[in-house]
Amino acid sequence: LDLARMLVAEGADVDLRFAAGVNRVDLMAEFFDSEGQLKEGIGHLFHPDPDTVLTAEQIMVEALNFAAYCGALEAAEFLLDRGVDVNGLASGFTRYDRGSTPLHKTVMADQLEMARLLLARGADPLVRARRFRITPYELSNYLDTSEALDELLREYTEAAAGQADADSSTAPSRMRRGNREGSR
Repeated sequence: LDLARMLVAEGADVDLRFAAGVNRVDLMAEFFDSEGQLKEGIGHLFHPDPDTVLTAEQIMVEALNFAAYCGALEAAEFLLDRGVDVNGLASGFTRYDRGSTPLHKTVMADQLEMARLLLARGADPLVRARRFRITPYELSNYLDTSEALDELLREYTEAAAGQADADSSTAPSRMRRGNREGSR
């Protein structure tokens, strides 16, 4: 992240996703018109698949996922205020990521404050990632994130699932804390 910030400071070309990842709301604002809509034909410089053509909505969803992964709170607020789907799926953040939500990205990077923001703004903790069909809470158990993030996700997941009993988590027993032997 420090290298990315240095590149921006030195004048590197950035797209909306890159600007969101380094929390540069000033640069992000340049990609939007006076009505808060993404300007036509901009906002996307690079994609792992060079033939990929993204819609404005997809570009903004990817930008929110970048912000979530990097813990860029102001960038996330900026995008959410412009109507970006808080549960929008984006892929390519890791070699195994085939599509996951910004909340999943907070787990991948152990970003507690970002998770709080996304949940407060309506993120659904029950949305599953495409490849492994796993919720953010299940992913937090697998990745062994901070206890605070794990607890936050557990509470929201149980509330969303209508579960009252804290012992009946949605995480399969092989993935619960304290029982990781053989789970990887």
